[in-house]
Amino acid sequence: GDQTVTVPAATPALNIGAITINKTSGNVIIAGGNLATGTITFTKGNIITNAFVLYIPAPTTTAVAGGAQSQGFSGASSASMVVGNVGKTLINTGAIGGATPSTEATNIFPVGTGVVYRPATLTFNPAFGVPTTPNATIVVSHVDSNPGGSSGLPIKDGVATGIDVSRYPAFYWNIYTIGSVGQSTIFDLGLTAGNFTDFDAPANVRIIRRHGAVGDLNNDWLLQGLNTGYDNEVNSTTGFTAINRNSVGGLRTGGAVFTLGVKSNISIKNAIAKQWLVIPQGAKLVSLANTFQGNIGSLSFTAQSSNPAVATAEIIGTSVKLTPLTIGEAVVTVTAVDAANNDFFAYSFAIDSRNTDVATTEEIPTEFALMQNFPNPFNPTTNIKFALPKESNVTLKIYNILGEEVANLVNKVMPAGYHTVNFDATRLASGMYIYRIEAGSFVQVKKMLLMK
Repeated sequence: GDQTVTVPAATPALNIGAITINKTSGNVIIAGGNLATGTITFTKGNIITNAFVLYIPAPTTTAVAGGAQSQGFSGASSASMVVGNVGKTLINTGAIGGATPSTEATNIFPVGTGVVYRPATLTFNPAFGVPTTPNATIVVSHVDSNPGGSSGLPIKDGVATGIDVSRYPAFYWNIYTIGSVGQSTIFDLGLTAGNFTDFDAPANVRIIRRHGAVGDLNNDWLLQGLNTGYDNEVNSTTGFTAINRNSVGGLRTGGAVFTLGVKSNISIKNAIAKQWLVIPQGAKLVSLANTFQGNIGSLSFTAQSSNPAVATAEIIGTSVKLTPLTIGEAVVTVTAVDAANNDFFAYSFAIDSRNTDVATTEEIPTEFALMQNFPNPFNPTTNIKFALPKESNVTLKIYNILGEEVANLVNKVMPAGYHTVNFDATRLASGMYIYRIEAGSFVQVKKMLLMK
């Protein structure tokens, strides 16, 4: 059955030498203080540390051709592991075990849930630097519960260009240091998640971290390393492992929460068209009820305008309320949140805020058209009117008789309707000019006469 080992709260931790864990049933529970050991042989049963730390030796030799690296333990598996905190003190020798500086020493932390083995590995290359004097101690634990927090998610392009890190599982690793490792120290970080299969492809899983304790929910989730620096693998015995090569940062005395990040289950079902807002008409509601798909739990939403001076955005029920304030353009980002599955999907659409003297109140035309400017001849201003039967990307330019562009009046997406643009030719000389519109596949040219 369970066996409690009570030790004094001593500094340094009491060292009980080499031990073997082989319980017919039950676990070994540490109470009273931190415990240090020599080599541990894991056979059956777990070591449960609760709030304390089990310190085990760092690697004593480095793997070389024909040799194996001693980890300070052996046999850890789903049948026997540490449930709680494992600490290792890293010794800076410049070349571990007398090997060349290019040899890497891997530090394995044999932690897990008690049923599922989920170790973490830290590999320091002495050529890049290892923790300096005083030698740093790294403490790792695995916690089988939801770390929570949505700040910083989704991480744009976190999986790959155009694919965000948006979702994470309900387990995490906590890693902190006693003594500084140095934020510029380069290392490889590996997180093995037995029984984790919730991803579309092993290559698309990333490691994300949030600084501080698990309760620091306002801290942002950050991508560990570059999204291209991953060398993930699947093992039939241990399960999935995410490996970030050449990591920098995250090993802190204040600690950090690490977990795995993947792309969202959520996608767009019906895209939201560009929204045209008329300032005197006030706020406009845009329904989100049929915009998203693929979520497992129910969705809630947040909304943010890229330019709140132009228009604000807020969620009202299952709609986003857009309130125009000044003339201009902005982008509204709506984040769909599936809280039950830690899934955060961001979607953006454009808005254009304008006055009634610009927005059309006429009926929608049935065909494209470019009207003759009025007045014509003119001095120095004239109006150019055109018709759009559908929303189009419009360019309207002015040329002199030599074909040289002298003004670019419009270059943007515009809604269906009749539109009037004013042209001021104060800086131009008298003469004949040409104006040309292009709207989708529609192109038309007309002449105008400036007489000063």
